[in-house]
Amino acid sequence: MPADEQALAQAFDQLFPMLVQNLLQHFKSETYKAGLTLPQFYLLRQLRMYGPWTAAQVGEALGITSGPVSGLTKRMISQGLLARRVDDSDRRVAWFSVTAKGDGLVAEASRHLVRRWRRVIEEFGAQRAEELLGQLTAIAQILRELQPGDAGRPGA
Repeated sequence: MPADEQALAQAFDQLFPMLVQNLLQHFKSETYKAGLTLPQFYLLRQLRMYGPWTAAQVGEALGITSGPVSGLTKRMISQGLLARRVDDSDRRVAWFSVTAKGDGLVAEASRHLVRRWRRVIEEFGAQRAEELLGQLTAIAQILRELQPGDAGRPGA
């Protein structure tokens, strides 16, 4: 890797953790306004976008094991945010979906987040923001295609 690419890689390595931390702080702030924790918002938003998930899918999406999945989903069911349905063909499998209450809170949090992003776009400039969105989308696609161990291999 040429020296300028190495320096660029190091700059990305330093920038992105700070960016992620700032994004998480804003997400937490805006989701709390709607009465949700960040994991609750993320799960409800994913279920809203993709439909019902099993406990295994919830765990995979959140990066947690079955114990925490069980605790989180039980709390969210008791709060009226999630519904649980046993699979007709395999009674060991449960499907989780968003309730009307959960849907409303996700919609509220999303409105808060869109307002935040509109402020960022106004400050940054719409054209620059559109260009950046395309670039970040391309980076996200590359990262999705990379396997976690690929980073250490030459040419990866």
